[in-house]
Formats: sequence, C-alpha cells, structure tokens
Amino acid sequence: MAKYKSFLKIRGRLGNIVFCVRNGKVYMRSIDLDEHTERIKNEPSYAEFRNCSTQMGRASKLASIVYPAVKARKEKWKTFGKVTRAAYRFIREGKTDDEVVMLVKREFCN
Repeated sequence: MAKYKSFLKIRGRLGNIVFCVRNGKVYMRSIDLDEHTERIKNEPSYAEFRNCSTQMGRASKLASIVYPAVKARKEKWKTFGKVTRAAYRFIREGKTDDEVVMLVKREFCN
C-alpha cells in the first residue's frame, strides 16, 4: 500500500483505487474491479448484500412514484431520502409494491 499525502482527506473508492485510513494515515491501494465484481455477483457470502441492494433499488423506484405527491418539498434531496428510507423499511417488512406505495403516501402526504 502506498501512503497518500495531501490536504484532501479522501476515503473510499475512486475507480480501481481504494483510499483507507490506518493509524490516522491515509493509504491507497488498487483492486482488480473485474474480480471484485465477480465475487459480489457469485459468492454466497455476498448473498445478503445482493438482496439488500435489490431491495434498495426497489425502494428508490417506489419512492420516485410517491415523491411528486409529497407536499413538503422545501429540502428536496432530504425529502426524497426520507421517502426512500420509508419505502425500504416497508419492503424489508415484506410488503408488496402496492402496499409500500400506499403506506408511504399515507406517511408523507397527510
């Protein structure tokens, strides 16, 4: 791993470069994106991750259906996040798409 010195404190991934903090110092390393992608798609240990990702995608789609009806649009990005979070919560409870839309509308449009 290479040390990274800059006034910008970066964490996370940028392309195939990963920035991480160890003992207060920032390091960077490269990863093989193809191998990483294949592991996420195929390994059983990532099954829950894939399931949650699918559910979050569904929640976002359902939130985009409900969002135009939401009255409180002062802080658009925060409101959409709250609507998506509520949809995700109902999806995790096992509700159908129609039930999720109805429950989220009831929560935000009253």
